[in-house]
Amino acid sequence: MTIDELVWIRDLFNTLNMSRSAENLYVTQSALSQCVSRVEKQLGFTLFERSNKGLKPTEKGLMFSETAGKITDEYQNFRNRIYLLDHPALEKITIGMAPFLASICSVDLIRQLNEAYPGISFSVYDSYSADLFSALQAGKIQMIIVNNSLTHPEFTCIPFGKISTVIFLRKGSPAEAHRVTRHGRLYLDPKYLKDEPIAITRQGQASRALAESVYAEAGFTPDIRHESRHVSSLYKYALEGIASSVTVLTGEVRQLDRDTGLVCRLPDTYKTAHTSWQIVMQKETERELPEGLCALVEKAVIDSDTAVN
Repeated sequence: MTIDELVWIRDLFNTLNMSRSAENLYVTQSALSQCVSRVEKQLGFTLFERSNKGLKPTEKGLMFSETAGKITDEYQNFRNRIYLLDHPALEKITIGMAPFLASICSVDLIRQLNEAYPGISFSVYDSYSADLFSALQAGKIQMIIVNNSLTHPEFTCIPFGKISTVIFLRKGSPAEAHRVTRHGRLYLDPKYLKDEPIAITRQGQASRALAESVYAEAGFTPDIRHESRHVSSLYKYALEGIASSVTVLTGEVRQLDRDTGLVCRLPDTYKTAHTSWQIVMQKETERELPEGLCALVEKAVIDSDTAVN
């Protein structure tokens, strides 16, 4: 059996869902099913019990999955070491990201990168989006992670994940009458913020550009009363009944909003209802990066629970 087959099987053990794994691997379900059959034939036992409820690993299948994981991990480490032999100049990579993102995922990200690429020194540079792009342009850092409300065609941009755009509706707002509940979540059309006092993040932050896009799509110019550096401050303005705002749904905000219910999602009819993360880098940097590095960065950000609904 091949390394690719082991990778496919490993993903299937992670998802236990044929269609989801096929989507993850960019293959057809038929190709994935044929792969499973080939591997089972070579092994002489079944990997999964199949039923209407889906896939359930067999005892032998679980043992094989563990072995396949060790093999594919070791093979990737080998590929990384070979890459570094061919690219000796690549000794340091600095990754830029917003402070809130750095605070919750940078430690795990650096640890995972150091383990996967021991020949490279990794560090994180946290700042706001405008500064991150300037540092990237100047060659001070090699890549940045921002949401895709900011676009720069001169760079290579790799989108991933999904972020909900939300409204922090201030307590006591008349717009509360226009909220609707669907599937246990509150929704509000941002057009009802037209007469609201608005708080917003500062110029140069990606969340500022996103909010301005939402207000433009809703068809009005917001009455901006307050500016802040932090998304959490916008939430506190709403909690105190001072101002409403539009921003992205972060893990920190979900924690803050557990009991108060100030967060409203945008209707899906808005093209700004969802954004995604993106890795941004100089075009020449993309050609120099070790295989699998971007995928590892993406996974670390998504696992931090900031890019899922």
